[in-house]
Amino acid sequence: MRGMQSAGILVVRPIPPSSESTNERIVDIRVDDATNPFVELRRLLNITLGVPAKLTQHANDLARDGKLADAIAELRKALAVTPNNEQIHYTLAQRYAQAGDAEHAIQSLGEAVRRQPRLKKQAAEESAFTKLKDRPEFRRLIEP
Repeated sequence: MRGMQSAGILVVRPIPPSSESTNERIVDIRVDDATNPFVELRRLLNITLGVPAKLTQHANDLARDGKLADAIAELRKALAVTPNNEQIHYTLAQRYAQAGDAEHAIQSLGEAVRRQPRLKKQAAEESAFTKLKDRPEFRRLIEP
Protein backbone atom coordinates (compact mmCIF):
# COMPACT_ATOMS: atom_id res chain seq x y z
CA MET A 1 0.00 0.00 0.00
CA ARG A 2 2.76 2.42 0.83
CA GLY A 3 4.10 4.30 -2.17
CA MET A 4 0.85 4.07 -4.12
CA GLN A 5 -0.26 7.61 -3.29
CA SER A 6 2.60 9.58 -4.90
CA ALA A 7 3.90 10.24 -8.38
CA GLY A 8 6.28 12.60 -10.11
CA ILE A 9 7.71 13.72 -13.41
CA LEU A 10 11.18 15.16 -13.80
CA VAL A 11 12.37 16.12 -17.26
CA VAL A 12 15.85 17.57 -17.68
CA ARG A 13 17.87 18.65 -20.66
CA PRO A 14 21.54 17.88 -21.22
CA ILE A 15 23.82 20.26 -19.39
CA PRO A 16 26.08 22.25 -21.69
CA PRO A 17 29.78 21.68 -20.96
CA SER A 18 30.28 25.34 -20.01
CA SER A 19 27.36 25.39 -17.55
CA GLU A 20 27.89 25.73 -13.82
CA SER A 21 24.44 24.25 -13.18
CA THR A 22 24.07 20.71 -11.95
CA ASN A 23 20.83 20.20 -13.85
CA GLU A 24 18.58 21.93 -16.36
CA ARG A 25 15.00 21.15 -15.35
CA ILE A 26 12.29 21.47 -17.96
CA VAL A 27 9.47 19.98 -15.89
CA ASP A 28 9.48 19.02 -12.21
CA ILE A 29 6.04 18.06 -10.92
CA ARG A 30 5.32 15.96 -7.85
CA VAL A 31 2.12 14.67 -6.30
CA ASP A 32 2.16 13.45 -2.73
CA ASP A 33 -0.59 11.66 -0.83
CA ALA A 34 -3.27 11.68 -3.55
CA THR A 35 -6.02 9.13 -3.96
CA ASN A 36 -5.16 8.75 -7.64
CA PRO A 37 -1.73 10.33 -8.09
CA PHE A 38 -1.44 9.68 -11.82
CA VAL A 39 -4.72 11.48 -12.57
CA GLU A 40 -3.56 14.42 -10.45
CA LEU A 41 -0.13 14.35 -12.08
CA ARG A 42 -1.75 14.55 -15.54
CA ARG A 43 -3.89 17.49 -14.38
CA LEU A 44 -0.86 19.36 -13.04
CA LEU A 45 1.11 18.64 -16.21
CA ASN A 46 -1.79 20.01 -18.28
CA ILE A 47 -1.69 23.20 -16.21
CA THR A 48 2.07 23.44 -16.70
CA LEU A 49 1.64 22.99 -20.46
CA GLY A 50 -1.03 25.71 -20.61
CA VAL A 51 -3.86 23.41 -21.67
CA PRO A 52 -6.65 25.40 -19.95
CA ALA A 53 -5.57 28.62 -21.70
CA LYS A 54 -5.40 26.83 -25.06
CA LEU A 55 -8.85 25.30 -24.56
CA THR A 56 -10.27 28.68 -23.55
CA GLN A 57 -8.79 30.36 -26.62
CA HIS A 58 -10.16 27.61 -28.84
CA ALA A 59 -13.57 28.05 -27.18
CA ASN A 60 -13.44 31.78 -27.92
CA ASP A 61 -12.64 31.06 -31.57
CA LEU A 62 -15.51 28.58 -31.78
CA ALA A 63 -17.93 31.06 -30.16
CA ARG A 64 -16.87 33.75 -32.60
CA ASP A 65 -17.79 31.33 -35.39
CA GLY A 66 -21.19 30.69 -33.79
CA LYS A 67 -20.32 27.17 -32.60
CA LEU A 68 -21.52 27.71 -29.05
CA ALA A 69 -22.09 24.05 -28.15
CA ASP A 70 -18.51 23.24 -29.15
CA ALA A 71 -17.23 26.29 -27.26
CA ILE A 72 -19.08 25.17 -24.13
CA ALA A 73 -17.58 21.68 -24.45
CA GLU A 74 -14.06 23.14 -24.66
CA LEU A 75 -14.63 25.32 -21.61
CA ARG A 76 -15.93 22.35 -19.64
CA LYS A 77 -12.68 20.52 -20.52
CA ALA A 78 -10.70 23.52 -19.27
CA LEU A 79 -12.64 23.47 -16.01
CA ALA A 80 -11.87 19.78 -15.59
CA VAL A 81 -8.20 20.80 -15.43
CA THR A 82 -8.63 23.97 -13.34
CA PRO A 83 -11.99 23.73 -11.55
CA ASN A 84 -11.27 26.75 -9.33
CA ASN A 85 -10.62 29.18 -12.17
CA GLU A 86 -13.22 31.92 -11.85
CA GLN A 87 -12.46 33.41 -15.26
CA ILE A 88 -13.24 30.13 -17.02
CA HIS A 89 -16.48 29.85 -15.02
CA TYR A 90 -17.33 33.41 -16.11
CA THR A 91 -16.56 32.71 -19.76
CA LEU A 92 -18.63 29.53 -19.60
CA ALA A 93 -21.52 31.59 -18.21
CA GLN A 94 -21.18 33.96 -21.17
CA ARG A 95 -21.30 31.09 -23.66
CA TYR A 96 -24.32 29.50 -21.97
CA ALA A 97 -26.09 32.87 -22.05
CA GLN A 98 -25.27 33.32 -25.72
CA ALA A 99 -26.61 29.83 -26.39
CA GLY A 100 -29.87 30.71 -24.62
CA ASP A 101 -29.29 28.37 -21.66
CA ALA A 102 -30.17 30.74 -18.84
CA GLU A 103 -30.14 28.11 -16.11
CA HIS A 104 -26.57 26.97 -16.78
CA ALA A 105 -25.45 30.56 -17.44
CA ILE A 106 -26.66 31.65 -14.01
CA GLN A 107 -25.18 28.57 -12.37
CA SER A 108 -21.74 29.18 -13.94
CA LEU A 109 -21.90 32.89 -13.21
CA GLY A 110 -22.78 32.12 -9.61
CA GLU A 111 -19.69 29.95 -9.31
CA ALA A 112 -17.51 32.67 -10.86
CA VAL A 113 -18.90 35.38 -8.57
CA ARG A 114 -18.59 33.15 -5.51
CA ARG A 115 -14.91 32.69 -6.29
CA GLN A 116 -14.32 36.33 -7.31
CA PRO A 117 -16.92 38.86 -6.10
CA ARG A 118 -15.46 41.66 -8.25
CA LEU A 119 -17.01 39.91 -11.26
CA LYS A 120 -20.45 41.11 -10.13
CA LYS A 121 -19.85 44.57 -11.59
CA GLN A 122 -18.47 43.13 -14.81
CA ALA A 123 -21.48 40.81 -15.16
CA ALA A 124 -23.89 43.69 -14.61
CA GLU A 125 -22.39 45.47 -17.64
CA GLU A 126 -21.82 42.38 -19.80
CA SER A 127 -23.75 42.41 -23.08
CA ALA A 128 -23.80 38.59 -23.20
CA PHE A 129 -26.05 38.66 -20.12
CA THR A 130 -28.58 41.16 -21.51
CA LYS A 131 -31.35 38.56 -21.73
CA LEU A 132 -30.72 37.53 -18.11
CA LYS A 133 -30.90 40.99 -16.57
CA ASP A 134 -34.62 40.77 -15.75
CA ARG A 135 -34.29 37.45 -13.94
CA PRO A 136 -34.39 37.72 -10.15
CA GLU A 137 -31.66 35.09 -9.71
CA PHE A 138 -29.36 37.11 -11.98
CA ARG A 139 -30.10 40.33 -10.11
CA ARG A 140 -29.32 38.59 -6.80
CA LEU A 141 -25.96 37.46 -8.19
CA ILE A 142 -24.86 40.93 -9.22
CA GLU A 143 -26.07 42.83 -6.14
CA PRO A 144 -23.18 44.59 -4.42
